Amino acid sequence: MDMLLSLTAPSGSGKTTIAGMLIEQCSSAFMVESYTTRGPRDNDLPGEYVYISLREFEHLRQIGWFLWTAEHGGVHYGTNAESIKNIFKIENSLGIMILVPEVIPLLARFLKTINKVKHYIPVFIAPPERHVLEERLRKRGDAEEDIAKRLNQASEWLLQAVRSGIHYSYIRNDASPGVALRELQTLVDSWRKN
Repeated sequence: MDMLLSLTAPSGSGKTTIAGMLIEQCSSAFMVESYTTRGPRDNDLPGEYVYISLREFEHLRQIGWFLWTAEHGGVHYGTNAESIKNIFKIENSLGIMILVPEVIPLLARFLKTINKVKHYIPVFIAPPERHVLEERLRKRGDAEEDIAKRLNQASEWLLQAVRSGIHYSYIRNDASPGVALRELQTLVDSWRKN
């Protein structure tokens, strides 16, 4: 069965690492492209983003190209409806999206309009213990003010996920990302069997 998997998690929870590992393990898995006004980062996954200028982004937004847009820290993100529809044209595909909490309800509504809700697995990767998350953020070189902001955001995002009404599957990435990956693979396999 063709599936769409969304990963939502606060910064430092390992969502990009886990998505990359899943793509390596599963030949039918791929990133669903989104558009962003930021430049490439070393940990961006192949096919995850199309990098465009703010001017191009605003033009695409004005012509209705995006299904949704979001802005975080002055950086704009957007996803085109066709990118999502294309997942369901490939038999046994597993499209993966890394999404912020506020767009999950928009995605769920869109999938309802194209009759693909049963093909969707929303996953929330719960942040690890605060001291573990702080250590991860420091290791990757985040600035002190960003670390404080992201630690507060982690609690807020988890609370927002619980209150959202979205039926997330929750995975915690406390230890090795391999443990969370196995949990995620089990989840995907069980959805495909239903």
